[in-house]
Amino acid sequence: MEMSDEAGSSARKDTVMYEHWCEHPGCKKWGSLGFALGKEEPRWFCAGHQPDWKLKHA
Repeated sequence: MEMSDEAGSSARKDTVMYEHWCEHPGCKKWGSLGFALGKEEPRWFCAGHQPDWKLKHA
């Protein structure tokens, strides 16, 4: 007898493309690194500016 997990699975949702730009003032790069404190909305930064935010909010 085979077991299936289909009965408990939910329907797959369509994927959505989100655009996250670096939030550092004046930066126009892609914000690929998202950070949040607790349940806050994530803030997005490029690799070059991510350390600035992490150090200020550690």
